[in-house]
Amino acid sequence: MPLLPEDRMASDLRKYKKRSRILAVSTGILAVTTLIFGGIVVAAEVITVGQNHSALSKVYDSCKDADADSMALADHNSTLTVNETEGMDAYSCVASALPIPKATQAKIGATTGFSGTQTDSWDGYKATWSYSGDNGLTLVIQKD
Repeated sequence: MPLLPEDRMASDLRKYKKRSRILAVSTGILAVTTLIFGGIVVAAEVITVGQNHSALSKVYDSCKDADADSMALADHNSTLTVNETEGMDAYSCVASALPIPKATQAKIGATTGFSGTQTDSWDGYKATWSYSGDNGLTLVIQKD
């Protein structure tokens, strides 16, 4: 027996309501998943930034008494710069507090004004340095 137009409309309406509920639930699940995942990513990034860059901040805090004018902390505590024009107090403190490997320290000590800019890396750190007779040692340490 064929469906009357009213019955067909009622049947179609039930199908559309069911589909719209499924779509609404699916959209809600997707939205909640996105919010949760986004929150986890943001929280992980905040924790990572805090853990990765707190080491250089601690080094700066412990060595600033040696020669605060020779040191600077930048880039959300991910870059430590040491500019030594006289003496090596700040550098010596940073080298022991970080600690910079002995091989890297030897390379830094062997740098002359003719060496140009040198680089080395260790345990997630990258150091770039140069030396000139007028400006002394410039050392930049970055945390990856």
